Amino acid sequence: MAKQEEIIPTILIPGIQATALAESNSFDRKILWRAFDNLGTSIWTTVFGMQLDAALQQDPRYDVDPASIVERDHISPMPYRAFVKGLAAKCPSWPIFLFGYDWRKSNADSATELVGFVEHILGKLATERKVRRVNIVTHSMGSYVLLAALPFISKHIHKVVLCAPPLRGSPQAYKNMVLGPSSLLGNSDDVRKVARTYPSLYELLPWYPKALMSGTRELDLLVRDDWQSNVYHDIQPLVDARLAALKQFRAVLGPDVPTALARWPTAALSWQGWTKTAPSLGLPPRPSTALHNYVDFTENKNSQDDGDGTVPSRA
Repeated sequence: MAKQEEIIPTILIPGIQATALAESNSFDRKILWRAFDNLGTSIWTTVFGMQLDAALQQDPRYDVDPASIVERDHISPMPYRAFVKGLAAKCPSWPIFLFGYDWRKSNADSATELVGFVEHILGKLATERKVRRVNIVTHSMGSYVLLAALPFISKHIHKVVLCAPPLRGSPQAYKNMVLGPSSLLGNSDDVRKVARTYPSLYELLPWYPKALMSGTRELDLLVRDDWQSNVYHDIQPLVDARLAALKQFRAVLGPDVPTALARWPTAALSWQGWTKTAPSLGLPPRPSTALHNYVDFTENKNSQDDGDGTVPSRA
């Protein structure tokens, strides 16, 4: 009697901003964020930046708007449809599941949801298909969600693929907090103030060697006094709370990700860019005595020229 094929589902965990967000405290579940649903929304987001006014309180479980309850919705099709289609064609009997999450919040919170999601999938398929384990594919920040969940789901994992994982962060996280994604519509100030309330952006801050320099001094973004002062001057208690939580989150990730994943067949995929210099953000002299740790991003054009343009290969 031929041995029955083992069915191993694949779970896809997308990157930051790739899950639509919806207002659940409404009759029509209004979509608040859908940046990459189609070509039109992708171009709009690329040109004009993030259009989302959904700040979080100091306790990041809650939205600032007292009448709003924002929840995750569908995964944006543009970045992932071809991958899912190709995987389904290669392994037609292996189900594929899309794990969306509220990318504003801490990846530790999303990891808790992932644990429940994995248990749900295994329970759903255990009786009929005898499913006991899963493959997991992550993109960008989705790797953080997996790594934070790893201690609780390790026995259920077969293989892991990390696509452009920011294992040591990305300079773009700091840039978004300082500049905002865009100033073309005059919304940059509002956007960056909202972004500064998101735990996920703090967790994406770069922490590979010499990621952020002030002359010859390496800055530590776990220390508030090493930040550009206008980022935190009006929300100091919130920033202090986020940095304290960031220390705890990095402790959860651990210092040695390759070792943590060594027990499974694992592939980490990155894209080598145009230079071999790891991106770093230098800090030229401040323009005035009122602004501490001034960052002039126009002087650091090479900061995106390594890796895939967002996640440096050195990270």
